[in-house]
Amino acid sequence: MPPRRTLLLLCALFVWFNAGVEEWRLGHWGEIAEHPARILWPPWQPLRAYVSRESDERLYFQYSRLILGEEPDLDYLARKRQGDPEKNRRELAPLIRQGPGMRMPYRDFPLEYPPLPVALMLLPRLVASSLAAYRVAFGAQMALVFLLLALVAGRLGETAQVWKRMGWLALAIGPILCSRLDLLPALLVAAALLALDRRRDVLCGALFGLAILAKLYPALLMLPLIALLRRRSLKIAAAAAVTGLLASLPFLIAAPRAFLQSVALYGARPFQIESLPGGLILALRGKEAVIGSFGSYNAATPPALAALADVLFWGSLAALAAAAALRGGQVKRWMAAVLALILCTSKVLSPQYLIWLLPFPALLPDLFRWSIVACALTQAYYPFLYDPLLDAQPLVVLVLLLRNAALVVLAVRAVRGASAPAVAPGMV
Repeated sequence: MPPRRTLLLLCALFVWFNAGVEEWRLGHWGEIAEHPARILWPPWQPLRAYVSRESDERLYFQYSRLILGEEPDLDYLARKRQGDPEKNRRELAPLIRQGPGMRMPYRDFPLEYPPLPVALMLLPRLVASSLAAYRVAFGAQMALVFLLLALVAGRLGETAQVWKRMGWLALAIGPILCSRLDLLPALLVAAALLALDRRRDVLCGALFGLAILAKLYPALLMLPLIALLRRRSLKIAAAAAVTGLLASLPFLIAAPRAFLQSVALYGARPFQIESLPGGLILALRGKEAVIGSFGSYNAATPPALAALADVLFWGSLAALAAAAALRGGQVKRWMAAVLALILCTSKVLSPQYLIWLLPFPALLPDLFRWSIVACALTQAYYPFLYDPLLDAQPLVVLVLLLRNAALVVLAVRAVRGASAPAVAPGMV
């Protein structure tokens, strides 16, 4: 069981994360906009302001409205796509099926997410019909997912210490934990590792198959698993493939092209400005390099450089899988190394991607400190200093570069740790 004090502190932390002011989230600051000093008193005012962030719950709410047959906010959805809002609205409107009845993702409206997170978008609608209520319900839901993740991680490691580290990681990552879907694949990956530790290979594969339908990166975490386990990996990979196929079948039948296009969207993207290459381009070329596309802010990328980045990405992952096959070791360490390398070489690196690190820094103490540093530095510029980052203000760009440097150190330590002889028995 988790330590009672740590559990209570985590619950208090998530209550705080969900205590934002809806009007502030929407940008309606009232007299505070004219007199910013008033945000400092009473003393709980800055604490509420810190967690009053406009985030992706609003997008999920609009997707839930689309699925339930309700009228969505097309202006908001058009703005989320970046670029010219009027043009985006004209392009988006014909893609949404009109008329009564529930709508099917991919077939009746475009969805740039894998299918499994749709369940988490819809569950809060059982108790919430307004955006403000939806935010609270969604945040409570993600707090429960985090606690489940910590519980699974505690069974994989030394319970008390794992829970303590998970608490520090939650504080370092911040309120974004409650407003994004990335805890879901992290939970499924941790559960798959626990199943692997219990030698329940079919269950491990099924959980990986579901994790891939929540976010694509768990498919890459299977590379070292396959390299290390070999014979057992055939059963795991088969279970993952069958589970993923069965869960995707309704969408593959109803809208195969739209579904596969949403899965392949990553490959067409340029460097996001927060990625390692994007940050360097931003530092060298300034705000003229920033372009809005694919629903994010990206750095204008020469095609040759983007192609080179793809080679580096896949080449480094293949090299890690080969090293795992040659040297052996623990699955969780090689997975942590793959994950850290993904963060360093990916063309896309949004702030919520650091949630993917969970629960590895809690299980591997040598990765804990640099994970905390990377998460804390991310909060230092996101979201409140994001506009100055887009303007390439030097101090904010420096914070981004320091965050990316912390990720590089984390990756180096993760690779070294995976390559070293295992200090504890067992494959996990």
